[in-house]
Amino acid sequence: MESYLVDEINIHLKTKLDRIYQKYSFNISKQYIYEKYKLNSLNILPTIEKPITEHTKHSIATREARCEGRVWNKGIVKIVDERYIYGAQCSRTKKDDSKYCGIHSRSEGHGNFFEHPPHEHFKKYIIKHNLNISD
Repeated sequence: MESYLVDEINIHLKTKLDRIYQKYSFNISKQYIYEKYKLNSLNILPTIEKPITEHTKHSIATREARCEGRVWNKGIVKIVDERYIYGAQCSRTKKDDSKYCGIHSRSEGHGNFFEHPPHEHFKKYIIKHNLNISD
């Protein structure tokens, strides 16, 4: 089995080396290149089984401690207390002396949840859902 694999690899290697040799000019022979790079043996290593690690989900922060960043939430628009809500509030805990978590302190992609969205996505969903929203 090992010799068959070595032969197959060398066939493919020779084809690749021939293409390289044709594309680029060398001052050495094709045979020299092939002999230098051909595979003589194969060392098959045993498979190492990795233990399955449990991933822990972050806990949702309390209302007061939550980041004020807006998350996409599939672009959902809903009405709460006669106010239109676009997306959802980030569920992570805000960093010390900040309104945002580590992710949203670097980039407020969808803006602050308590302010109007900073981009055109919201206008697209107003039209999609036939909502009457005034700024």
